[in-house]
Amino acid sequence: MIAKKIKQLRKEVGYSQEKLAEKAEISLRTVQRLENGKTDPRGDTIIRIAKALDVSIDELIDWKKEEDRTYLSFLHISALSYLLFPLLGIIVPLFLWIARKSKIKDLNKNAKELLSFQITWTLLLFLGFITYFIWWNYKISTITDISPSIISSFTIPFYSIFGGLYAFNLIMIIYNVFLVHSGKKTWYKPRINFIS
Repeated sequence: MIAKKIKQLRKEVGYSQEKLAEKAEISLRTVQRLENGKTDPRGDTIIRIAKALDVSIDELIDWKKEEDRTYLSFLHISALSYLLFPLLGIIVPLFLWIARKSKIKDLNKNAKELLSFQITWTLLLFLGFITYFIWWNYKISTITDISPSIISSFTIPFYSIFGGLYAFNLIMIIYNVFLVHSGKKTWYKPRINFIS
């Protein structure tokens, strides 16, 4: 189990066995033996490898974590609460993450990516709203008479911007639920990594 995890994490960061050995300050032979499952790492070796791969020791070992794709899927689905109020798309997944943080394999990684995406999306939404409001105030101040075409010129940008943002978030969540359910890595882009 740990052999596969070390190999997987090494490949994810793009290290060769030699590069991992150099970064962890251990011998290449030790890395090879660990990845082949011929030996189990000792305390100091685990610490060095975790540091070299920039992961926590718990994430490397996963000794007490169970695999639960259903919960991971539910975590991602919970972000749909943004449809009721944008901040709920952050708050609800955050509570689900905290509740089972150290019990489910890959929960930390999934939650960090999801929450970073939702925070980025919420900031874009509020920035869009403020920009639209400023533009709307400017346009209103220049109007001399009100007609249906003027009203539609205000509503079309509003629905285009916010409808587009909401639809994009919905598509990203559904897409990532399918990725998690099939055991693949999530893909939330664009996002600023607020939580690392």
